[in-house]
Amino acid sequence: MFCLCRVLVRHARKLAQQYYLMYHEEIPTAQLVQKLSGVVQEYTQSGYNESLELEDAIHTAILTLKESFEGQMTEDNIELGVCNEQGFRRLTPAEVKDYLASIVS
Repeated sequence: MFCLCRVLVRHARKLAQQYYLMYHEEIPTAQLVQKLSGVVQEYTQSGYNESLELEDAIHTAILTLKESFEGQMTEDNIELGVCNEQGFRRLTPAEVKDYLASIVS
C-alpha cells in the first residue's frame, strides 16, 4: 500500500504541474481525484494480469516489498509463496536467496 501511495503522490504532483503550466491555475480537486482514481484502478487491476510470467511476478513482489522494508532483506527474514493450479507452495530459503541475488545484480 505504501508503494501505491508514493506512486499516487508523484502522479498527482505531475498532473498538478501540467495543469498549472497549461491553464495558469490550480487543478480542480474533483478533476485531480478523477484522474488519480483511474491510476488506482489500473494499479490494482495490473496485479491480476494473466500473462505475467511467474519469474516476473516474484520479482515484482520482491521489489514492492523492498519499498517498505526496513533493513536488508534476506532469505531468513522474508517468505514468498506461489499459488497456481497445483496449489500453494512456499519457496525454500535457497530459492528466495536466488531471487534476492537476481534483484541485486
